[in-house]
Amino acid sequence: MIGENLSCEIDIPLMQLYPKQYEAIFNPAGLVLIEASTKSGKSDGCLVWQITQILTDRLRRLHIWLAPTRELAREMYHRAKQMLPSEVYTANETSTMIRFLNGCRWSFLTDEDPDAIYGRGVGSAVVDEASRIKEASYHAVHSLTTTYQSPIRCVGNVRGRSNWFYRLCRRAEHGDLPGAVYRKLSWEDARDAGVMPADAYDRAKAQYGCDAIVRELFYAEPADDSQRNPFGTDLIERCITNRAIYGPAVVYGWDIAGTQSKGSDWTVGIGLNRDGGVCELHRWQADTITTRQRIRDIIGDRPCLIDQSGVGLTIVQDLQETMSNVIGQKFSDRQKQALMRGLASAISSRAVSFHQTEHKVLLDELMAFEYEVSPRTGHIRWTAPVKQHDDCVMALAMAVEQKKQWFDNNRFGFDVIRYGGSRGRGWHSLAGARGIW
Repeated sequence: MIGENLSCEIDIPLMQLYPKQYEAIFNPAGLVLIEASTKSGKSDGCLVWQITQILTDRLRRLHIWLAPTRELAREMYHRAKQMLPSEVYTANETSTMIRFLNGCRWSFLTDEDPDAIYGRGVGSAVVDEASRIKEASYHAVHSLTTTYQSPIRCVGNVRGRSNWFYRLCRRAEHGDLPGAVYRKLSWEDARDAGVMPADAYDRAKAQYGCDAIVRELFYAEPADDSQRNPFGTDLIERCITNRAIYGPAVVYGWDIAGTQSKGSDWTVGIGLNRDGGVCELHRWQADTITTRQRIRDIIGDRPCLIDQSGVGLTIVQDLQETMSNVIGQKFSDRQKQALMRGLASAISSRAVSFHQTEHKVLLDELMAFEYEVSPRTGHIRWTAPVKQHDDCVMALAMAVEQKKQWFDNNRFGFDVIRYGGSRGRGWHSLAGARGIW
């Protein structure tokens, strides 16, 4: 029965949870903090729990689901609809709001603006991927539950020790957080329940190599923050120099901004010299016409790999009409990961170098990179933290790939051809190349 004024009963079959999953999520405590392995069923289990909260809510309250990104919030919104028979709800695709026949509403939000979360009291709340949620957003959600003393479920993977979710879990685990309980779901729990394949851990360890990160993902055991960086923070530091890095640039990599709005991605170009040093770093936000012309002026006839995803496709096509040295790179997730591994190899072998002050924006991005588990596929990928930029890292990875193709594989030899001007700048011209074309 989903509402006392309804004249019919509707059976709603819900996914059956395995025992440890059920005990953790359906715990009677008001605040339950759950550190869980990848693909252990934490999010789907919380969907089931919140559906039961909504269907038994006679006060017709709002219930909220908080995710770190708009894409993940929409993904969980669609998963929720798939769990429900269509006759018990109506849905608004624009606002990702589900309205139930019993008068309750279920809203799927992001933590992009913590101040926008505050409002009237709610009947229940789920903070999904809590280790990626802003602390201010969690406090906003918690404030919404105080009126009715409503239950909260905070679930997420472990992501090092430097986040509010990890600290709150430790307080609950040690009994220092009144009214809260702590639970952990490891991959072994999911494996024993038949949710994950028996060889999942071994395959992940063989594929990604870093045992500390794989244990963090599968056993919910925190790795040191230095171990969470796929490039290795110590290896990045070995590539930093305080000496000037001189040109000329022999290759370029360009990451094109996906949008032109304020605060969005940046167009970034990185030029490497013959030794792999970053001798040029260009970074701006501008319209497509300006971006295309600036790239044309900067690269001359030197080999150049350009991101042709989105608006980059138009820029690449226009440049290729008159420039044979421009190559487009369209990113799939697999291609992006391959570029990241190529960059990691260059960093580990000190085949690239960066200036400690002139390239601070690049170094900040490199140091912030981390392992992430895709909520959709469960695959581990290397990426920037949520809502942080990766433009410089992508441009560097493409420049490294171009250098490997043109120089390190010894496919071509180049003569330096200098042109006039006050700066005496030079480049390796395709017109002066020696080799088989």
